[in-house]
Amino acid sequence: MIKKCLAIGALLSMFFGAYLYIDSWKADAEDLKLVEQRLDQKILTDRKYEIKDRIYVLEERHGVGCIECSQTIKEEYRELQDDLEEVEEAIKDKK
Repeated sequence: MIKKCLAIGALLSMFFGAYLYIDSWKADAEDLKLVEQRLDQKILTDRKYEIKDRIYVLEERHGVGCIECSQTIKEEYRELQDDLEEVEEAIKDKK
């Protein structure tokens, strides 16, 4: 009788230990949310730098403000400026 109780207790202890071991490996929802926030921040920041690089290239080739350039270049320049403002606003909202 005592042997059976000890065996059942040992078996339950093993299952509980296995549960705790497996539970420690899974990520918590808070951890996943933090990783998602960091990834979103990184994506927005990378986008911001891509837009700034493109604006810099246009300004190098056509002058600051892109005043004396073709209509298509002016439109692209304005779109980039608008995109930059949107991305910077999104970055502020994420913080």
